[in-house]
Amino acid sequence: MDKLNKEGVTIVICFYNAAARIVPTLKHIIDQSARNNLNTELVLVNNASTDDTDRIIEETMRGFTLFPWKIVHEKTPGLANARLCGLKNASFDIILYCDDDNWLDIDYVSKADLIFRNNSNIGILGGLGRAVSSIQIPDWFENVQNYYAVGPQMPTSGRVIGTRNVVYGAGMLIRKSIFEKLISEGFVFQSLGRTKSNLSAGEDSELCLAVQIMGYHIQYEESLTFSHFIEPRRLTETYFQKMKNGISTSGFYSKFYLDFFKGRNIVEVPSHFWFKESIYTILNIFNSLIRLNFNLKRELSLILFLIKERSNYDITVKNILVFCRKLTKK
Repeated sequence: MDKLNKEGVTIVICFYNAAARIVPTLKHIIDQSARNNLNTELVLVNNASTDDTDRIIEETMRGFTLFPWKIVHEKTPGLANARLCGLKNASFDIILYCDDDNWLDIDYVSKADLIFRNNSNIGILGGLGRAVSSIQIPDWFENVQNYYAVGPQMPTSGRVIGTRNVVYGAGMLIRKSIFEKLISEGFVFQSLGRTKSNLSAGEDSELCLAVQIMGYHIQYEESLTFSHFIEPRRLTETYFQKMKNGISTSGFYSKFYLDFFKGRNIVEVPSHFWFKESIYTILNIFNSLIRLNFNLKRELSLILFLIKERSNYDITVKNILVFCRKLTKK
């Protein structure tokens, strides 16, 4: 057990304007208390909401005393910032990040706790999300369900390795001591995650890759299940394409974590690296056009990203690589 943190599970819900969807999420968490005797607490992080979610939470939780709960506020938008706020306010050695639309199965917390206690090599644990909605799930959804933090994350339960290397952030658990160690060594989220108007993602990938570079395993457990409520407005192909583009853009920095983890790290970041990356990408575009390959959305997004980030790109990549090398020396 982590000697600096009490043994138990802190459930963290980060939310933004969740008044219309938070109640069933809370009721499923309340049900957890009937199935375990674990030390548990609930930390709800209000990430700059403008609605009355706080009031809805207080009404729903009124009279509940089986484990402590509290609302804290993170004024800076971005899911990554809200998760860091949850970390700072957590009392126990395992943190469960439950999205505001995740309905945890009744044994989710007890099963996850047992898995962690029985394997000290596990740094992060992910479960299996099931899609639910108030409308019929469209036919195209199954092929893209992982984008929505739904569906199997590996063929079977076990260590997450191979092409994936990460688990989705919904329902994800992490050892608090590992997260705190990463922060103390200089870990900084390059992707802020979702904000009120931005469908970016990637903060969960950065975290998973950093934990693996640190020497811990990422684990997937298919019996660890929850329902992921997806609002009808999110089940359109237009919304999906916007979300997919946001996820793709967020990977332009996290790929350096992945390359380092796979042993493909850059020895030294050359001067004007962003410009050289731009030229290389433009050449790739021309080669693709010669081969009559017109699927160039990612390449074009990368060009725009490099131009936008040109004043920060080189130093950010350098900082990521310095941080990764520091982790491997521990």
